[in-house]
Amino acid sequence: MSLETGRRVLRIEAQALEEAMARLGGAFERAVEVLFECQGRVAVTGMGKSGIVGRKISATLSSTGTPSFFLHPAEALHGDLGMLARGDIMLAVSYGGETREIIALLDALKRLEIRMVALTGNLKSTIALASEVVLLLEPRPDGQHYGGDGGRRCAGRGPPRKARFSSRRFCGAASCGESREAAAAGGKTDAYWREAASRLAGYTDGRRVS
Repeated sequence: MSLETGRRVLRIEAQALEEAMARLGGAFERAVEVLFECQGRVAVTGMGKSGIVGRKISATLSSTGTPSFFLHPAEALHGDLGMLARGDIMLAVSYGGETREIIALLDALKRLEIRMVALTGNLKSTIALASEVVLLLEPRPDGQHYGGDGGRRCAGRGPPRKARFSSRRFCGAASCGESREAAAAGGKTDAYWREAASRLAGYTDGRRVS
């Protein structure tokens, strides 16, 4: 049984790679061009599992000659935005495209004139619409039998996760599109996000100005 399970997982992952290769097109070429034209560093950001994937992307970029670092979006809301400067490029990883910690950074990124590439599964999302280039992720079943949350239903949103997408496509908390009530239960109220946006309102060139 374990041998067949291993083969099934590899078949699923191999098929995903074949499909990804078939989808490569103009958006991929443009994303490569944007990253190649970068005069500064590539800042990769994402929450939860998307953040873990982002850390690996950043590490790979650095090891292959492209200066890069990972910027945790929640930490950026509390001072780490100063790591960014004009000339940098942001690569945002968010399957749903509505990660609130990243959305809270958008105005500051615009003021710093930082171009953004999005890796997302929702072309109509806030993050996708704010990006210069969007690399679309297609929903696929995961290689594992269970979702990371045991199939818990996301508040106000469709069937259990394990029946829809890979568990690694979701970053949890308010960032996967849960209801306001669920976000409030996690301590992230609308007032929190308004305050976070207010704190970032004066950032220019990585420095806070009055």
